[in-house]
Amino acid sequence: MQGSHREPLLGSGHVCTALSLIVLSCSALAPGRVAAVEVDTADAVEPVITAIIVTARKRPQVLESVPASIYAVNAPMLAATATRNLIDLAGQVAGMVFSRAPDEGLALTLRGVGTPARSHAFDQSIALFLDGTFLAKGQLYPLALFDIERVEVWRGPHSTEVGKNASVGALSVVSREPGATNALDAEGSWDVERGGYALGGGADIQLGADSALRLAGTHFDRHGWVSNGATGNDVPEDRDSGVRLTLRTSPRERLSGVLRFQYGDHERLGTATQLVSPSGPVPPAAGDSTLDDHSFAFTPRGPEGESHHETRAHIASAHFEFGAGSRRLVSETAWVDFDASTLDDIDFSASANVDFLRDETFRQFSQELRVATPRVRGSSTWRGCSISAAAGIRSRVASSFPRAHSRLWA
Repeated sequence: MQGSHREPLLGSGHVCTALSLIVLSCSALAPGRVAAVEVDTADAVEPVITAIIVTARKRPQVLESVPASIYAVNAPMLAATATRNLIDLAGQVAGMVFSRAPDEGLALTLRGVGTPARSHAFDQSIALFLDGTFLAKGQLYPLALFDIERVEVWRGPHSTEVGKNASVGALSVVSREPGATNALDAEGSWDVERGGYALGGGADIQLGADSALRLAGTHFDRHGWVSNGATGNDVPEDRDSGVRLTLRTSPRERLSGVLRFQYGDHERLGTATQLVSPSGPVPPAAGDSTLDDHSFAFTPRGPEGESHHETRAHIASAHFEFGAGSRRLVSETAWVDFDASTLDDIDFSASANVDFLRDETFRQFSQELRVATPRVRGSSTWRGCSISAAAGIRSRVASSFPRAHSRLWA
């Protein structure tokens, strides 16, 4: 093989010697310039490190001073990584894995430990809090993250601080409160590769000297990465919408409160699950039976012939603080409800053999009272006590197989 070839002009030793001579010559000829560079370097401004405030111990504290393993993700980090829900967040937190079963069963683990994707009736061992409100069921985990100030991931048992459902860890989502001035913000993005989009925005409105209101909303449509040959759709397709109303008020000098109401709608069309055959031919209704980015599933009961999951949730909370001398009385009142419907084509083929339908209704009311005193001198802990109660929790799950055959193929 022949081609262009160029020999180096000097060996490596000669090159280093030549460069050294050039540097010495420049230093001798322009000492003032070198000194100026040194002065500019000394006067360089050091980057400002912003302290991250977390509330893992029921009060605002600097992250570095909390004796616990906590990973905090702030709003700029969420925006830079296009994080839309907790499933996206798992890709940024070391040791956090979020997985889904074909019938939308969710499994969240921290350091390899967590609650399996079964059953929907069980509470999670990794508690989820939204502005201090406990969200007991895993069906609420896929709701959209929008207008968020930060997300705190607490690794390890935190049952003493937040309750028994935090035996493995906890997630705390803190939404943005109204600002000090009237303001308007909006954002949008487009997925060039798959065609999805995301829209979001918010508005701050001042209601006098002691109150402010914030209205925020989002909607995004994320197209799937698997091509369903039976329907022509790219699945799974996620459609999420949410709106939140936040009122901050301080009617008295020692009384302040934050009231929130949020509506969320999470919808998933289709599934990425497909049938895979280790060897030998399969019926035509199963498709090519190889693990790739193509599936071949159809059900006549679903929209556009696809499996369908939807969760509609309402979350209302009221946080009040009353200061009396050196002590504070904190009240957390919350109401959570959601209705979920699931339709799964669990034969994962174009034959309408077996479908699985499930409807779920959940209602929860909770009340917590805390009394906190100032920090003990010489200690990093706070004195105080808390009383919490949950009443009216009701969950109903109805499942059915409307059509089932003894054979997988008709």
